[in-house]
Amino acid sequence: MRERKAVSSLVLPKVRFFNFNTELFVQAFPGNPESVGAIDASFISKSGRKTEGLGWYCNGCAGTSQRGIEVSMISITNLKSNTAYALDAQQTIDEEDRSRVDICRTYSQGRLNTSWSWH
Repeated sequence: MRERKAVSSLVLPKVRFFNFNTELFVQAFPGNPESVGAIDASFISKSGRKTEGLGWYCNGCAGTSQRGIEVSMISITNLKSNTAYALDAQQTIDEEDRSRVDICRTYSQGRLNTSWSWH
């Protein structure tokens, strides 16, 4: 928890990156473009003992579980340009009595259930 507070204190005033990045996408692609939301997890190798969220995660490149941290990225993909644009990222932190699928579902639903306002 200490690290999260340290990083968040550097971003003053608080910027709502999801809202900001979503608005950038809407401005860049006016007129309700064909797009889909996506979520993808990335593995980062870590060896320390005090890193928040340190655990065993799937490393797709190695094809096995390894010790490290995981970061989930929500993006919106423009189907015409076949390009994904990052909207938000969040580190996966295990919670007692919740699976990682449940944690990911809650994260993505909280972000992707946004009403889009196309200009």
